[in-house]
Amino acid sequence: MNAVSAADVIGLRVDQLPGELIAEVLNVHPRNGFVDAVLPALQHQAVRKPQSTIAGLFRTVSFEKLMRGCPLDSR
Repeated sequence: MNAVSAADVIGLRVDQLPGELIAEVLNVHPRNGFVDAVLPALQHQAVRKPQSTIAGLFRTVSFEKLMRGCPLDSR
């Protein structure tokens, strides 16, 4: 997962971005239902391809928990 995707999906390093920038992006691109829409597709991919990067993330770092705890969803 690249840095931009990680910021969007799990909130990685968003604390290093200016709050005004985050607010502007979320205003234009709200995250309404993002996790509930994307998580099932990622889980399906992890089951379909158990050796994939996303499958490894689900196995090793509680990826679902990270997605559900994304700080962008609380803004």
